[in-house]
Amino acid sequence: MKIILNKIKAERDNQKEIIKKSTEANKKVIEDLNSKIKSLELQKINMQDITISYLLNQAANTLPVIKCSKLKENYKDLVLNKLTDIDFYNNPITNIEIVVLVQGIVQTNALKYIQLGFCKIGIEGADILGKGLEANLTIEGLYLGKYRPYWQKEMTPDPPAHNNNNLQLQGTKSICRGLKDNVVIGCIDLGYCNISITAIQDITLLANSLMRLKFLSIQENPELEGKVYEFREDIVVET
Repeated sequence: MKIILNKIKAERDNQKEIIKKSTEANKKVIEDLNSKIKSLELQKINMQDITISYLLNQAANTLPVIKCSKLKENYKDLVLNKLTDIDFYNNPITNIEIVVLVQGIVQTNALKYIQLGFCKIGIEGADILGKGLEANLTIEGLYLGKYRPYWQKEMTPDPPAHNNNNLQLQGTKSICRGLKDNVVIGCIDLGYCNISITAIQDITLLANSLMRLKFLSIQENPELEGKVYEFREDIVVET
């Protein structure tokens, strides 16, 4: 009994340390995003007076910049720490909307699963998302392809190809950088993301360093097809 109690205490202490690290990283992420939002090209939207603090404190349905209905539906609950997963599958999302989403991600320690497959996320969007992942170390599953949380139970038909994410090299590096200190993540889906072959080293190093990672998908990335990669034997890799 004493051994079991000690294990429970150690696990709780570990979770507290993870949350502490996430909180400490938030300030830098907010500064980086504040800089990023100023550099975004926002067509047909007057963003001169909209700051990060404004985005943080306004309800989603009052933000004219949010066009993605799924973001409007989820934003309040996300920042109020009520969501364990978000699923924007096949809902194209702009860079400014990713900024808003990341503001919610860095504030919550309840969120476990993120599904952003077929959302037309590009290199800059991936850079923003990567900063949010870097500040939230409680994410257990990141899905940028066709799988949904609990991938072994549920799979989704492929939506139109024109909504694919487009990470290429730099976007993939940003995602890998955001996940490198996450010690709880178990699933990463990078399928259908137009990943460059030059990014495979970053993916391999990341996957092999994440001790709880059990599933990795890099399927339907043309440059990665037909090749052999060296991943840990305990990781199920779908190519």
